[in-house]
Amino acid sequence: MKYNTEMSNSHLSYLKSSGTTWFNPCNGIIMFWDEYRKVSLKYNISHQETWKHRDLKRAKEIFCASIVAKSIECQTKKGLWYIMKPKNDPPDAVVGTIVNDGKNDSMQVREVEVVEIFGENITELIVKKLTGKFYEPNTILVCFLEPNESGPVNVEKVAKEIQNIETSLLNIFLVFPGMFIKNVSDLEKELENKSEEERARYFFKYTLVQVKPIYTFETIDPIQACESWSKGEEINFYIHDNNKQHNKGPIHLENPPMLF
Repeated sequence: MKYNTEMSNSHLSYLKSSGTTWFNPCNGIIMFWDEYRKVSLKYNISHQETWKHRDLKRAKEIFCASIVAKSIECQTKKGLWYIMKPKNDPPDAVVGTIVNDGKNDSMQVREVEVVEIFGENITELIVKKLTGKFYEPNTILVCFLEPNESGPVNVEKVAKEIQNIETSLLNIFLVFPGMFIKNVSDLEKELENKSEEERARYFFKYTLVQVKPIYTFETIDPIQACESWSKGEEINFYIHDNNKQHNKGPIHLENPPMLF
């Protein structure tokens, strides 16, 4: 399979290895919380301690990439986007989708770099993250906000600040649990006359906000977005094998590949 991207093919040579496995992002969104519970129970620690624990770092990178992939999928409505977790870091993850030019399949990919934010100034942290480092221009930088410590974030203000500074990356996003609202009254109106289940699901949504080069956002409901996957109606994964691709239907393996 070819890799269609602004980045050079030599840079993406690691994706061409036989056996490279691409996963449906619902694996990362739904199964992330299993990894969270494992860490919490293993060390018998609180939410804050679990969230910051080094054993959860890889799972959070996968989770962020999954939110990015599913959000792009919801916005473009042009087919499934997949995720891949490279053995070597960087990048933290890769997202991609299969496209066909009428003759051949190729894959459009974007590398993903994840940075966690625990109450720091978002703009300052982004500048610090990018200072003195080289990333391929097509890389997506995702800032994962911890809501319990970061508190409310004025994302429009952050977007204006980031757009007014020079950065080596053209695509910068924020990801956080919950909905994007301008004020509490909007939230109260949104929840008015909702059932208890609807209210609960409201707070289990995730929002991805693009702050550079443009300002836009997408909120997804994991249960709704992954309904087809949960029913087994979507491909769970496919395996790249040089010029062959096992993505035309269900794959039955004795030991199927695992994302986590």
